[in-house]
Amino acid sequence: MRKTLSILVLAGCYAWGLPAMADEMPVMEPAAIDESLLLPPSLEEQVNASSATTTSVAAPDSGTQTSSTAAAISQSKAATVNILQELDRRAKAGDAACQFQLGYLYANGKGVRQDDQEAVHWFRQSALKGNVNGLIAMAEAFDLGRGVSQNPIAAYALAKAAVALKPEASVVADQLKAKLSANGLTKAEGLSVQDALKLR
Repeated sequence: MRKTLSILVLAGCYAWGLPAMADEMPVMEPAAIDESLLLPPSLEEQVNASSATTTSVAAPDSGTQTSSTAAAISQSKAATVNILQELDRRAKAGDAACQFQLGYLYANGKGVRQDDQEAVHWFRQSALKGNVNGLIAMAEAFDLGRGVSQNPIAAYALAKAAVALKPEASVVADQLKAKLSANGLTKAEGLSVQDALKLR
């Protein structure tokens, strides 16, 4: 799965002339991401097909290597644009996994411009549908104050909701719980997911 994401990231960097790593911003990688949801299956097939084409076209050959490489980059750009358009279309149609993925790409500037507000918009949409990755991503956004005001109470409330869906998220929830006072913990326990997600 990481190879698939790397292919998408590199292709996106070529398509938009972006650096492969954004050194000025820390990369936000939600700790409990279910990587099987990172790309929907039909999009993953498109990425794998693009990778196979790029590998076969870019094989070393004396005089044709430069044109083959240019053709591979062009195909990679087209595949990335198609994948991002499809991801955007599905996210706007309400697919929670695609909403999370689009938020993840915006949070990290992978194939799109880095934009914390846009990332939080998509994470919030995903979390509202009960997507565990969206809940964790929003918890971490509130914890770090990325795209929203820092709010440890909302962060813990969302992480706790994620634990109900995926027990492995308890690692994140326990870390966030440790940051709260007894009063803060009481407030977080009484905060619903919907109320936490309304916070800015």
